[in-house]
Amino acid sequence: MDRELFLGNDNEGERDFNHVVDAEYVKWRDLAKENYLKCKQKSRESQEAYQNGDGQLAHELSVESKQYRAEAEEYDQKAAEYVFVANNEDSSEDEIDLHGLYVKEAEIFVKKRFKFCIHNNRPYLNVIVGKGLHSKNGIAKLKPSVEEWCREYGISCSVDPDNSGVLVVDLSDTHASDISTQVSHAYNATPQNFHQQQQNAGDSNQNQNQNDQNNSSEVNVFLQILEACFKKLC
Repeated sequence: MDRELFLGNDNEGERDFNHVVDAEYVKWRDLAKENYLKCKQKSRESQEAYQNGDGQLAHELSVESKQYRAEAEEYDQKAAEYVFVANNEDSSEDEIDLHGLYVKEAEIFVKKRFKFCIHNNRPYLNVIVGKGLHSKNGIAKLKPSVEEWCREYGISCSVDPDNSGVLVVDLSDTHASDISTQVSHAYNATPQNFHQQQQNAGDSNQNQNQNDQNNSSEVNVFLQILEACFKKLC
């Protein structure tokens, strides 16, 4: 795919051809935000009830909070799957578009693609991160994150001279097999705090270890969905 045609060059500015304005994507993200807010509200009410000595009410509100959180995560999963498939269905194997993904969602896709490219002797990967024009306060989040992941694994990357919204990742390192092993390990690991909006809505007296187990289970479900989504495109 011609990246300049897709995103526009630096003189034209970034075009909205990345499906983040699609009604379906917006719907899922809005529903997720709505349910995260309800989750936070019920969590606060649960804590207040617990502090007031009403353990039964605190428990009931906590259950409601968890239900809202689960629904929010499900909506975010739908949004991530939709936008990734829509943005990458016509992409080549040496290109990946991260528009519309949260950083933690993008991390899984990028590291998986690193592994794929290395195993298939692809010398480079074009990572479309955008220019941050639609980010909060105009501060890009995906670009510095991808650069950090590359530094983490000793992979060289640079900004495409023709498009500042694209990072060119050099995967031709002679130690590619070692890097592949590291990336594979990172991908299979369970990241904590998968969504920045995710709130801890457990009972006020719930053991922290139980919270960690619940979060890990939820993330593993999302990893399976993203894995299936990735297989559709490879």
